[in-house]
Amino acid sequence: MKKLNALTLTFILTFTLSCETDQDATQGALGEMIAAERNPDAAEAMITLTNGGTNFPDGRSLSRVVSNPGNIDRDCNHNTSRRPASPQPQPSFSGNTRFTSNNTGRSQNTYGYSLKRHPIPRKGCIPPDTISLDEAKQAIASQNLTYRAARGSKAVSNAEVKALGAAVMSVQHLAGGVFRPGSPRSGQPSPFPVEFSDSSGSQQYWEKIKVGRSGHMHYGSSVAQHVHEWSHLIGNNLMPGTNTSVYDAFYRHLGGTRGDFRKQGQARGKIKPCLVSGYSDNKANEHFAELFTAFVTQPSILKNNNFGDKETCRKSFEFFEKILFKNGSKVKECM
Repeated sequence: MKKLNALTLTFILTFTLSCETDQDATQGALGEMIAAERNPDAAEAMITLTNGGTNFPDGRSLSRVVSNPGNIDRDCNHNTSRRPASPQPQPSFSGNTRFTSNNTGRSQNTYGYSLKRHPIPRKGCIPPDTISLDEAKQAIASQNLTYRAARGSKAVSNAEVKALGAAVMSVQHLAGGVFRPGSPRSGQPSPFPVEFSDSSGSQQYWEKIKVGRSGHMHYGSSVAQHVHEWSHLIGNNLMPGTNTSVYDAFYRHLGGTRGDFRKQGQARGKIKPCLVSGYSDNKANEHFAELFTAFVTQPSILKNNNFGDKETCRKSFEFFEKILFKNGSKVKECM
């Protein structure tokens, strides 16, 4: 992993502050420096310290977070050299709708890591702290889902239940009720379990969804994490009234098949990725899951994306808004 020493950081920071006179340019230069850090935890610590590139700490403070960023997130093995997202305000509950507004009045760039790790999509458009535990449980049950702790793992917390419930409620808000592709299909366990594990890694299996809690970001309480993993179950299920999977319908709308997806950095494949995160660039199913998650938790980074392939981003937003979700136009409440 790349390390930037204190001397290098101090030089870069001093050069940035002395040579850049435009505020946006200065923030952009600092963002590029953060993006150059290949240790995910170091980069994330730098983002926190600088408030997304809006504050300018001294070189000593900046070098300290790079040298001792905290726990290394072992599950991040994707391209993390992209520019961080533009600074954004935290969502605030609107009062007259379940959704909260993330509108910043400007285009959003891609996140460097999977959406589960970043503050706004982690909280989502229906923040867990705005719903009750009973509401969360009712929403989960309405989709014929359930939750449990993996063997040897700590019990499921109320915060994790509310995060899962908020994820379900967000999708149902767009679907106008229970979302049929989000429930188990014939042959799968009923209700379908979301299993919280103290190990690393998350995955949708035939018989369960595994949510890995490892790392210091508390992934079990990330709304984006639950939307992402649930979206794999959704992707494997059929579009209502058809014999076509959601995955296949999505890529058909993009003008091809899953096999046409072009991995970032490769020449093969006619469907270029829409880069809402560093996790959306290497597999067709993960590309779908991250875009689905963006639409549900922070749609502005998909709607206004100016980093990935613009046509893929446009068609993806169109698919979620007009084809997959009955009330997809309600996504505007979150923008």
